[in-house]
This record gives sequence, C-alpha cells and structure tokens, in this order.
Amino acid sequence: MKKKRFNIRDYYSSKRKRDVVTVSAVGLFILLILFQFYITLIVPIQLKRHGTLLEHIEKDRMMTQIDALRGRINWAVGHYKDDWHNGEASLVKEVADIFAQHIRSHHSFMTPQQVAQLRETMRTYDKICDRWSARRFYIQEEKLDPLPYAKAISRDILQSQKTQK
Repeated sequence: MKKKRFNIRDYYSSKRKRDVVTVSAVGLFILLILFQFYITLIVPIQLKRHGTLLEHIEKDRMMTQIDALRGRINWAVGHYKDDWHNGEASLVKEVADIFAQHIRSHHSFMTPQQVAQLRETMRTYDKICDRWSARRFYIQEEKLDPLPYAKAISRDILQSQKTQK
C-alpha cells in the first residue's frame, strides 16, 4: 500500500478551481494594490515636482485674503463720523474692488510671482486697515489759524504806511 503524501495545500488553501471569477478577483486585488501604491507614493512626488499643488494653494490663499480685506474695508466705509476718513475708506474700497475683479477673472493665468506681488499689495492695504483701527488716517484735515497771519499782514501794512509818510 502506498503511503499518501502530506500536502499542505490540502489543509490550508481554499478548494477553488481556476475559473473566470477566481482569476478576475485575484486580478482586481492586484490592480487595487498597485493603484494604492501609485496614489500614496508616485502622485505626491509628481505634484511636488511640478509645484502644482503649491500654486493652487497660494492662489486660494490670495482669494481668501482679498475677501477678508474687502470685508474689513466695507466695515470702515461709513463707520467714521468724519467725511475725510470715510472718503479715504471709500477710495481704498474702490481699489480693493478693482483688485478683486482682476483676481477673479485672471487668477488661473497668474504666475507665482504675480500672486506674491498681489499678496504683498494686499498686506499693505491690510496695514492701512490696522491704522484705521488705531484712528490714524493718511488724510488729515488741517485747521488753519488765521490770526497770526492777519497780525503779520496788518503789521506789514502799518510799516509800509509809516515808510511812505
């Protein structure tokens, strides 16, 4: 009598035949593993190499910054009692609106240098808003005291009358 040989596959493997369903399941499993490998390792390397992700993030930050800036400026317009200060806020509001229109229509064509330049300009306008919060404005109404000038003119007139006599 022949002794039956011990085969580990008989005890630990599934008893499936090689059919279309089994082959397709194993194939899909291998494709899934390869796709995960591609997504986790290769795609981030490609994005970093091209700087695509960084450009989109900077453009998105620029859009957020201009919206926040316009919100601060819109709050300032009409908030101050003095017409001079409201006029300064209105002027800055008009410029910010022009920036926003330009950014919204051309943001996809902007280079990283242009984005950086516009963000720096918006930081400047943000500093202007900070000055407004501290009640410091660029446009100041200067009050003129006419009394010293009137005294100087009358003194000159009196002196010229004395010299003519």
